[in-house]
Amino acid sequence: MEGDQPRPEEGTPRLIVDISWVANEARETPSIFSGCTGGHKEMFYEVEDPSVSHWEIRVPPPGRRICSNWGWGTIPVYQIIFEHMGYRLPFTDLEVAVFRYLRVTPSQLHPNSMAFLRAFQVTCKFLNIAPTLKLFFHAFFLQRSCPKGEKAKGKASKSGEVLEGSRFGWVSFRQRRSLFRMYEDSIRGFKERYYAVRPITSEGWKHVCYRGAKRDARGEIVRDPSGAAVEVDYGTFPF
Repeated sequence: MEGDQPRPEEGTPRLIVDISWVANEARETPSIFSGCTGGHKEMFYEVEDPSVSHWEIRVPPPGRRICSNWGWGTIPVYQIIFEHMGYRLPFTDLEVAVFRYLRVTPSQLHPNSMAFLRAFQVTCKFLNIAPTLKLFFHAFFLQRSCPKGEKAKGKASKSGEVLEGSRFGWVSFRQRRSLFRMYEDSIRGFKERYYAVRPITSEGWKHVCYRGAKRDARGEIVRDPSGAAVEVDYGTFPF
């Protein structure tokens, strides 16, 4: 689909991503797992059903942050969603639909918002109703966050207008009507507990990418000498 990330060609240098708009807290907080090679006593390893092995955990090297470019197909995540909220890979259809609709990677959603998303799905399953994107955003709407430091600098606009030089933190959901209790009013300790997950089998990869026609800079389909469309991998949601 339009706007999806194509897989870089072999030998292509890693894309340099502009993160000047990201709040300092995300840009400057290192993971407590950074550089560890023999495991870590505080690391939670159960990111998928224990009966399968389609994913691996990748610890960040020194200097890499949650908002860094981790590489195509590698998904930075906060450990809290697996350890305390019951998430398991692969992400569900609704979770992927939310990431796609908002054009965010999972780590850009505040853990309280990930908890709301999880609670919504559990409730839908209990009530035997389909957890659709439309129904989810009937119950929730977005709240743009601006770090306290940005407010102090006068960069938070009361009208909602994005001011030049503004920086933003995590994306949050607010309920139109109170349906669910917040996971915690103030979640502590999650910001420095992160790593990345990446599929290691074809079964895992099919949940994060799909095949589609390659397009050039003008959006035109690229064709081979026989006239057939050249196919490449695209990300199912932002990494």
